[in-house]
Amino acid sequence: MTQPRFPFKTLLATGLLSFVLVENPPLQLSFAHTKEMVKKAEFYPLSSFSMYSTFSESPFLVFITDSQGRKIAIDTSLKTHASELKKTYEVRLKNLKKKADLDGRLTDIPMELKAEAGRDTLELLKARPAVKEFLATQTDPVLQLHEVVLTSEDDGIGKREQKIAEL
Repeated sequence: MTQPRFPFKTLLATGLLSFVLVENPPLQLSFAHTKEMVKKAEFYPLSSFSMYSTFSESPFLVFITDSQGRKIAIDTSLKTHASELKKTYEVRLKNLKKKADLDGRLTDIPMELKAEAGRDTLELLKARPAVKEFLATQTDPVLQLHEVVLTSEDDGIGKREQKIAEL
């Protein structure tokens, strides 16, 4: 049984954005030249740009909701970027994992450590002036951090979502 490969995008030397699909078996590279192929190749957070994503066995992303589970737009409402929020959470996870001397993937560490990292992340987020301004306009000033872990499954991409912290 072979693992499916995630599509990735690449930047051409001419500065034009192009998309390449990598599939196996057998190994096959295809230049995405139709709208349907580009849709298949381009999907967040699986990006070949190393500053945005890494191709680990189980990449993850985070998002924010209010206490009722309604998603909050990170860019427009909280005036920050999802990638920055994820990196903040990830750094805290790595530090706690190292401190606890744990092996394995970040996505598999115990929930109590994830919750601590999530609370730290939310504290930093809520300390920002733009976030304070946004929360002052809301009847519900509670923020929740959620984690979505993506895995490669036999039938495609699997997804595990859980609430990590609330503040």
